[in-house]
Amino acid sequence: MSHYKTVFLFLIMLIAFRLLPYLFGEAPLDGGELSCISCDQLREQMTNIVYKYVESPHAELLLGTTLGINRLNDVPRFNDVLISTGTIHVVVVSGYNISLVINRLLNLFKETNNFIKVFTAQILAAIYALITGFEAPVVRALLMASVVLWARYYGRRGFIPFVLLVTAGLMLIAYPGYLFELSFQLSFLATLGIVLLYSPIHKVIRRLLGSNVFAEDFSATLSAQLFVAPLLYIVLDSFTPLSVVLNTLTLWLVPILTVIGFVVVALMSLHPFAGLLASFIYTPISSLFVNLLTFFGRVFGLVV
Repeated sequence: MSHYKTVFLFLIMLIAFRLLPYLFGEAPLDGGELSCISCDQLREQMTNIVYKYVESPHAELLLGTTLGINRLNDVPRFNDVLISTGTIHVVVVSGYNISLVINRLLNLFKETNNFIKVFTAQILAAIYALITGFEAPVVRALLMASVVLWARYYGRRGFIPFVLLVTAGLMLIAYPGYLFELSFQLSFLATLGIVLLYSPIHKVIRRLLGSNVFAEDFSATLSAQLFVAPLLYIVLDSFTPLSVVLNTLTLWLVPILTVIGFVVVALMSLHPFAGLLASFIYTPISSLFVNLLTFFGRVFGLVV
């Protein structure tokens, strides 16, 4: 494991150690700004802390992608940009971006034949799902991504699409109503897209851009987009063929923003100064996302 992954893993474990008492109803004895005893209270206090240190619309973006809290009505202009460009579905935690984020976590531990790394990726994904509220779309996306993860670990790569189909089928047998829920459809299609197309697309992108985080996330975003775009075009009036291009050009930032956002929010709970420093890292990347979205939206005539 490279040095930056070791540091990242240590930081996540420190954050998890700090947050788990909240999630299981036991507040820490001292330190930090948080003093809550439940997951809902944790999310509420995290929201207040974010607004204290991060400006709009970056605060709303952080809350949506990291905690699944929709405050976009507080920034109507940015909300209109998201709707006009057909990207509103990824700014608040949904089955689509859960799949992308979990893929980003898994890419931190590429050697999927190592049990410790696979187990660590699974724990991190579960913690993220728990922090976002553990609602039905999150749980479904986590389950499907976890099945893919462990199928890779046990060397069943050729059977992953079949295993994913069986998992989705069992979920539909248990809850037939899922079939008509957009979040379930997005979770399944995004995960299937990544499973089937990520490797061939990444090989091409890697030749063009080299082996780096950008190439990985761009490949995952494009893979998922190719499968979810037809559905979004049908169900969202604001989603156009140009939205597919715009999504591909900008949404590779969403997994990066979500992972960094989680670290920022957690560090804010550890110490205000640490959170303030971390927000200086988050805001420039968030600004890049907002500016790219606005710029390409205007170029394509989707944003006035």
